[in-house]
Amino acid sequence: MAGLMDRLARALPRRWRKDAALVPVVRLSGTIGAVMPLRPGLSLAGVAKLLDRAFGMKNANAVAVVVNSPGGSPVQSRLIYQRIRQLAGEKKLPVLVFVEDVAASGGYMIACAGDEIICDPSSILGSIGVVGASFGFQDLLRKIGVERRVYTAGDHKVTLDPFLPENPDDVARLKAIQRQIHATFIELVKRSRGARLAGSDDTLFSGEYWGGETAVSLGLADRIGDLLSVLRARYGEQVQTPVIAPATGLLANLVGRKSGAGAAGFHDSLAGLPGGVISALPAGFAYAVAGSAALAAVTAAVLAIRAALNPPAPPRVPNDEAWDEEDEEDDVTKAHVIGTAAYMSPEQIRGEKIDVRVDVYALGVLFFLMLTGETPISGDNDAAVLVNHVHGKPKRLVERLPTNHRIPPKLVELIESCLAKEPDDRPVDATAMAEALFEIVPAPLFELPEATAKSRVAAETYW
Repeated sequence: MAGLMDRLARALPRRWRKDAALVPVVRLSGTIGAVMPLRPGLSLAGVAKLLDRAFGMKNANAVAVVVNSPGGSPVQSRLIYQRIRQLAGEKKLPVLVFVEDVAASGGYMIACAGDEIICDPSSILGSIGVVGASFGFQDLLRKIGVERRVYTAGDHKVTLDPFLPENPDDVARLKAIQRQIHATFIELVKRSRGARLAGSDDTLFSGEYWGGETAVSLGLADRIGDLLSVLRARYGEQVQTPVIAPATGLLANLVGRKSGAGAAGFHDSLAGLPGGVISALPAGFAYAVAGSAALAAVTAAVLAIRAALNPPAPPRVPNDEAWDEEDEEDDVTKAHVIGTAAYMSPEQIRGEKIDVRVDVYALGVLFFLMLTGETPISGDNDAAVLVNHVHGKPKRLVERLPTNHRIPPKLVELIESCLAKEPDDRPVDATAMAEALFEIVPAPLFELPEATAKSRVAAETYW
């Protein structure tokens, strides 16, 4: 029983749990600042909400920031650094920075926001300096017979114009600005790393970069390691590490791809099957088409419960004799199709940043539908359904089940928690839900005494 409850606890919302630690993860990857219109780089505007959500998660023990950046804008680098430190101070949470391939120049400036910096032996860190580069085209213009005409107000408006000969005074002004920026960078590193710095200023702040082990010896990083190993060693094997990042779409994280045949096929399969199949045979096609072990496990568990419930008016489960293709369209409703209004989470409808927990919400709707034959949120039309997702209360699962049901109370709580308005009150991901469902559903329910041949084969194959 103790082992069963431990597995169940891993799937419950963080506010219900006392054992497992929670460390949200934010990934900061790419060049810093504006790169090009269709491929903007890292900026405070682009990451502020992600950071707010990570530091705002209830009962978090720390925040992990994964940095993989060669640098870029010193302004955006410092703004991101400051925001991380401000939030860490406000929430009183330690920040652990994990360097992947590179944290150089502005990337290292962001890494300094961590109370600790952990890197791989082959990571590149450092490059604490300032660089500016240009070209001189004045001879090219002369060679091709082009005359440049520039009209300005202000003696230095065309400073460092690449089509004019280099002016020593312009270079001196640029070097002065670079020294100011470099001094700010050095001060930030010294303030952040403090007594851990082991090299001389001439070495550390020369603009040179080093591999991970040398960076540790110089005090630019604290230790060698990787995110999962370090967090498990520090917070326990059951530590939860939800990634705070914009989601790519409904169930995208479950099927392991942004788009493509898997997700599309899953939607098409739902739309093309009668309602009875969706109620009693989800495990087979979900596993085969979506390719997600977690989703297969979850739906298989619900399949077994649904088959054993024997409610007063169960949905029609087609078998070889009962499957009437002429009736198929009548049995399929929009409520059965993932991607419709019935499955949208409140934060999606409000246009907020979303993460994997929108998938958890959609799964909650799917489980509710499979167990009761109705969706937890309803309305006269799609617009009304969307409004009710945000402002209405979902139906209580326990009130929609037959009086003689045998579903464990903790399982009811788990499924109802998937439908919480606030993402932080939902289970952290579908994998943990699947593991818990395997443990908490009593074995007799999987004997499927009332199931048809097709549902029994599906359960035996995918369970």
